[in-house]
Amino acid sequence: MATCLTQGAEYCFKAKARDGVGNETGWSAVRCGIACGGPDTTPPAFPPEIVTMTPNSPSSIVMVASTAYDACEPVEYYFECTFGAGHDSVWQEETTYTDIGLVPDTQYCYRVKARDSTLPVQNETDWSDPCCVTTLPPEDTIKPEPNPAEWGKIVDANNNDGRPHQVYGGLGELDYWAEMWADEDTYDESGVEYRFVCTSNSRFSSGGDGDPGPVWRNEDNVIGDPGRYIVKIGGQHVDANFYVIVRDRSPSQNMTGPSEVVSWRE
Repeated sequence: MATCLTQGAEYCFKAKARDGVGNETGWSAVRCGIACGGPDTTPPAFPPEIVTMTPNSPSSIVMVASTAYDACEPVEYYFECTFGAGHDSVWQEETTYTDIGLVPDTQYCYRVKARDSTLPVQNETDWSDPCCVTTLPPEDTIKPEPNPAEWGKIVDANNNDGRPHQVYGGLGELDYWAEMWADEDTYDESGVEYRFVCTSNSRFSSGGDGDPGPVWRNEDNVIGDPGRYIVKIGGQHVDANFYVIVRDRSPSQNMTGPSEVVSWRE
């Protein structure tokens, strides 16, 4: 321990170690501090910077400052909003600050400084450089249209609309398929995903044992039209009643109500 130091003066040290046979490490980094007990006129060392800033909701931003050090006193931090009409913090010991009550999809900028707790002076560091980030967009609460979901209106060459109907594969009495499609005008600005549900046997639902595809079908995981579905049922008289439901592709995944339930044999 260093002795005979002048109170209030700054001293800098480095260190190294060795084992019992004389092998030595390299020198450590230099660290400085104030000899405690007298007047402290030196602000905390290593002035803080904002090291991370993250929008964690449409109305809040969380930021973390690097740590400042003072040899004699606890350190406090102050975050100031410099752009965007956000809110300043109070002086606080935590290096993390969350500003709330912000406007979605809006840019805000902040800076930080530190001080020691010596009274009456409370020596302050300089301000850090400002950091900026934009809050998240407002949460999407709008469901796809039409809601509830509807079957397709367009009639094909075989006089079938989008309601579930039988299609014969032509290879035997167990080669019947159920074909169906959703309303062609189904829309959400974030994109849509379709799920076709068989109420009488879940293996015939999209993503079931009878369908190798995903439960929710979209243009990323289905070749062709994701709003059109065909699944092999087998025998012509098997019970298979279907409805379609749609959700959007926003983080909220807003979902429509189910369509009318229709038997593939009607």
